[in-house]
Amino acid sequence: MSVPYGLEAEQWNQLRERSKRLLPSERWWVNQQPFLLSRGYALRPRYHPDWIPTWELPGNEEIWPPRFEDSLSTVGRGNVLDATRIADNVKVVLKIVRKWSDELTLTRHFGQKIRDDNPHNRCVTLLDVIYLSEPEQDIIGIIVLPFLREFDDPPFEQIGEVREALDQFLQGMEYLHINRVAHRDLCHGNLMMDGSRVIPKGWHFTAPYTHTGTVVGIDSEPRHTVFPVEYFIIDFGLSSMFPAHMSIDDAREIGRYGQDKTVPELSDTVSYNPFKVDIYQLGNVIMKLIETYEGLEIFRELAELMTSQNPNQRPTASECVKFFRNLVLTMVDTTPVYHLSSSDSESDDGPLDSVSNEAPQSASEHDSGGSDLEERDSSLQERESSV
Repeated sequence: MSVPYGLEAEQWNQLRERSKRLLPSERWWVNQQPFLLSRGYALRPRYHPDWIPTWELPGNEEIWPPRFEDSLSTVGRGNVLDATRIADNVKVVLKIVRKWSDELTLTRHFGQKIRDDNPHNRCVTLLDVIYLSEPEQDIIGIIVLPFLREFDDPPFEQIGEVREALDQFLQGMEYLHINRVAHRDLCHGNLMMDGSRVIPKGWHFTAPYTHTGTVVGIDSEPRHTVFPVEYFIIDFGLSSMFPAHMSIDDAREIGRYGQDKTVPELSDTVSYNPFKVDIYQLGNVIMKLIETYEGLEIFRELAELMTSQNPNQRPTASECVKFFRNLVLTMVDTTPVYHLSSSDSESDDGPLDSVSNEAPQSASEHDSGGSDLEERDSSLQERESSV
């Protein structure tokens, strides 16, 4: 076998070996593949027990492994994986749910199709629950969720597109709070959109700037041309639900959880109001948009109120919705907004030479708070064992 120009034989062999090496979390999915198939969900070839890497098939020995889709792993997010629902060939996301989390309860409560059809409920839809054939120590099962994309990718082009997204997220937060649920990780990675009309050809779960995982470049439609676009809140792995009789002003939690570590009151020892944390987190998402785009200054006053360093000075979720609605009364939806920085990943179409076996933090993350959840799991288990 010849070695591509510019590489030593040892380097080439290391690349080929690294590309086919499955992580422990990936091997878990491989073990579940036959069972999931029997339940109507097909995993990608990489996760089949009898997988042979495409670059090891006859005639492919000299081809760069990242040119093949099955070289893409799920580094950094082993508790989620994409699949195809065999019945209708629709892409879905599978997510492990754990015994120490209220995620299954809350996702089922807010995410059922018949959930009450309240347009303010922006919680991700629950498509199915799969209980493992052989239960494991801390795993309840797998929830099946829609295949979504991060809410701000591709970039917004008109202020009305931003208004539509923020309106739905603010309503969604208000709906959760009315129902006594604090999300506790209402951050960028958990704010998603149904991108099926924005990117009609779809995208790869691990390499979201490709349609198939092999060629960089993606065709998308401006959001205002496919209006309306639906936005959703995902990931209830860190969420807390409080009794209906309790005022949310009295709710208290501890723990430095969530993607946004700038929330000033987060503490492992001093209790805080988790509903005020939600306000700050979503406010910081809005602030980041203002900093990323030219033309969104209209939202700055709201973002500053929501991210007040003093939790008691932050508005409630309902006050945020009311404030936002007043802001946009005179706004012209077709006013252009300009993204201030361009992503290197949105380059001209070409072979996916830049995609390595280490998956990027993609737009299909669906669970960016995983390490925080594991940390909370440990503390909960310790607390339980000490009782």
